[in-house]
Amino acid sequence: MTKINNVYINNEECVMPSVLTQSPIFQVIPQNSPVERKERIEYIGKQRTRDEAHSFSGYRLDLIRDYPLFHILLMEKQKQKTDLIKINLDSVLKQLGVKKPRKQNRENTLYRIWRLGECVITVLKTKGNKSTKISELPDVITRLILEINKVDDKNNFTVLFPERINKLIELFQYQKVDLAEYRQLSLQPSMAIYLAIRSHAFISKKSLNLTLKTLKVHYKESNEDKHTMQDLDKGFQELIEKQFIKSYLETKTAKGNVTYEIKIS
Repeated sequence: MTKINNVYINNEECVMPSVLTQSPIFQVIPQNSPVERKERIEYIGKQRTRDEAHSFSGYRLDLIRDYPLFHILLMEKQKQKTDLIKINLDSVLKQLGVKKPRKQNRENTLYRIWRLGECVITVLKTKGNKSTKISELPDVITRLILEINKVDDKNNFTVLFPERINKLIELFQYQKVDLAEYRQLSLQPSMAIYLAIRSHAFISKKSLNLTLKTLKVHYKESNEDKHTMQDLDKGFQELIEKQFIKSYLETKTAKGNVTYEIKIS
């Protein structure tokens, strides 16, 4: 058992900064869109909560392949209690669901880890106490990782994290995510909903109201609402089938805003 910021993690759990799970950094990307996976994206000053904003520059990362990989690396960082972690690539691949790692799998995974090092995020507080000057509000600029290096011919590597990753957890919102639960989901919309539910008190509440705007954060802004809603419906169905939630009800306010009432237990 490991304690991170007063949160205990076990097995495949990880304390994940909310800016990485409730933002467009990890996206729903169609499996048949290899071009999108190679794209670089950039956005500036996106308001994430009432008092927090962030910017991002890097590769378009997805929920089905890239999030689990980063989760494993950050989980190891937290369990090994060091910024310079040791990993075995074959072990990582098995955690990702690859039963018999091959050269191509290894090369692809190393490339994806390298791409994480090309991703830079900036997180800043936009509001504070009335006595706090804007210039004194906390902000963090960091890459997701700094570098990966080969140790030997047995697929052992070291991965170096920037120390500032720790600041994302110390200064901003975070939540505990269980990769074992996450891996039970096969659809990206299910994964998007799951992360949203986790960050809005997955266990402590029996029901939850989330807006379409909240759930749409993992989709490209150009997506039409009706198409996103159809995709989310498939995600909700899988969450019900896997018994993560009991039910959901889609409603529309007088102003036309879509809200989902989710019953967890």
